[in-house]
Amino acid sequence: MGTDKGLLSSVDGIWMQNSYRLLASLPILVKISVNEQQLAAYRRALPEADFIVDEKELLAGGPLKGLMSAHHLFPDEDIFVLACDMQRMQSNVLEALYAAAFAENRPAYIYQNGTQVEPLCGIYTARALQQIDSWYATGSLQRHGLIAVLDRLEVSFLSLPEQWQPFFENFNSPEDLKKMPL
Repeated sequence: MGTDKGLLSSVDGIWMQNSYRLLASLPILVKISVNEQQLAAYRRALPEADFIVDEKELLAGGPLKGLMSAHHLFPDEDIFVLACDMQRMQSNVLEALYAAAFAENRPAYIYQNGTQVEPLCGIYTARALQQIDSWYATGSLQRHGLIAVLDRLEVSFLSLPEQWQPFFENFNSPEDLKKMPL
């Protein structure tokens, strides 16, 4: 994108605010995962929010680093993940995911669109995060992408209804921005 996606503006505020509001509509504690360089700007933009800063010591990158940093602070908590670049996401989709997490006893709950897994809108249980942390600590986590991690867990994949598919569109480049109203 060439800039911090969470701070991009939309008609409803910055992207991170939109994601924050969606998650805050659920009966869960909401915290925003950032790296150290992002913290000051995010605090100015969302002074009411709580932040989790990525652990410098973790060699994992990307979303896994944020997920594991959150797990280390809250080792007994399940973590609901929502990427800020899913700007078409709707609360009913998140509510359905939240409800599904109480229906089964699986390590993770992730939407799947055909063969496409959506790891950045999901629930990772404390049990799953402990397993991932164990793999990381023993050096048996060879690849740090969330899809590679999910391949090793017993995941409850929720089928994504066709009418919900647009809500999972990621906006990752300036060209993608032309597809959404801002």
